[in-house]
Amino acid sequence: EVAQRERLQVSSADILAWLDGVCHYKGKHLTADDVRAWLDQFGDIDSQRVAFTLLQNAMIVSNTLVRAKYAEVMQTVRRGMRVQVDDSVRKRRDILVSYLQGPGKSGPSYAKIFADENGFFFDNVVDHAALLRRSRDAIVPNALIIVDDFIGTGSSACAGLSELSIPITTAIDSGVTVVFAAVAGFAKGIANVEKYLAHEGLDVRVIVPERLDDTNRVFSAHSEVFRGAAARNTALGLLSKIGKEIEPKSPLGYADDQALVVFENNCPNNTLPVFWSSGTSKRPWRPLFPRQ
Repeated sequence: EVAQRERLQVSSADILAWLDGVCHYKGKHLTADDVRAWLDQFGDIDSQRVAFTLLQNAMIVSNTLVRAKYAEVMQTVRRGMRVQVDDSVRKRRDILVSYLQGPGKSGPSYAKIFADENGFFFDNVVDHAALLRRSRDAIVPNALIIVDDFIGTGSSACAGLSELSIPITTAIDSGVTVVFAAVAGFAKGIANVEKYLAHEGLDVRVIVPERLDDTNRVFSAHSEVFRGAAARNTALGLLSKIGKEIEPKSPLGYADDQALVVFENNCPNNTLPVFWSSGTSKRPWRPLFPRQ
């Protein structure tokens, strides 16, 4: 029994091995002490092992991976553009890049990453007000690309796109190719965004290279994070209990999404709150990936 308990205990070697693939979060270097302090909040050895299993299965999206996914997006955009792109041009001025606004969004950062990765001038990255002005310029761009990081339910993406409906409509009416692109997202959320755009009559293509499904929801019967129903139910009980204490309205992530996704710049609220929530006055929590 002692040997079994020792195997369950999360060792320093376990933590260091996990950290080897995770360097930074919001510019801060994560340490073994950070991880240990986070794990200690879960209580006994069994509960800490459950928490560490979540960490090991989390999709940690570095800015390097974001760049790679945005490069994939651009390849897809180029194939679908109405105007042929001249590959000999090193820096592009004929494509505008914008982003969604909203709580927890890192839109400007992602737009700049997209522009840098795909060889656009940074002054082609435009905010909402500038986007409306630019869409009325005499020189009409060949494409407008609106970037985001993650699509959960799709509700925040729809709200953000609604705020941009005027410049989007203006661009479409001018024959401009309009694209909404995110790095990753749940298939149901992506479908909701596409339904919204169709309902509004907006000819906007949605491109998401990394599509998630029920296998990416921690406590889904299709998930492989925990082996067997018993282990999954034990973990569900633990995370539900803590989740209700630190984030009562969404104990398992926004809209019960049960995601395990963390971006280098921010953590989506669709991810389990034990990763990102600071808790309540009654139950403070020290998150490993605090949200903005």
